[in-house]
Amino acid sequence: MMNFPLLKPSKGKVFVNGKEVKGTSGDIGYMFQRDHLFEWRTIKQNALIGLEIQDKLTKEKEKFVENLLDTYGLGEFKDHYPRQLSGGMRQRAALIRTLALKPEILLLDEPFSALDYQTRLTIADEIGTILKKEGKTAIMVTHDIAEAMRTKRKRDYMYCN
Repeated sequence: MMNFPLLKPSKGKVFVNGKEVKGTSGDIGYMFQRDHLFEWRTIKQNALIGLEIQDKLTKEKEKFVENLLDTYGLGEFKDHYPRQLSGGMRQRAALIRTLALKPEILLLDEPFSALDYQTRLTIADEIGTILKKEGKTAIMVTHDIAEAMRTKRKRDYMYCN
């Protein structure tokens, strides 16, 4: 899969909401296979890091992130450290970190691969619900068709070998 915006397309152009994407873009959020949470930062601090790096952190955006944490079951854990959370909770925190930047499209690179099978199914359901509620489009890379089916969203499939 072409990992835009990191790689230039070999042919054609990439558009998001009618605008051509030529480099990195705030319109595209990326969620890695692993959560990549910083162990020395609290869950809330991890969720805010993208805004801090981009120098876009405001009280309003901090409140938005706190609302995301509350809405998706992590509000009471916002002052906990990643090692104190389950794998599924860590993945939710990673998704909230991505959503904090308000991207139009999310690229999910095997977001459940680090989890045991039962947790993967549960988190796939939860993330599908979150994406629907937030009105986000996601492109998900997975080797497990059951994961894709559980996101409860309109799906198109692309097979590559």
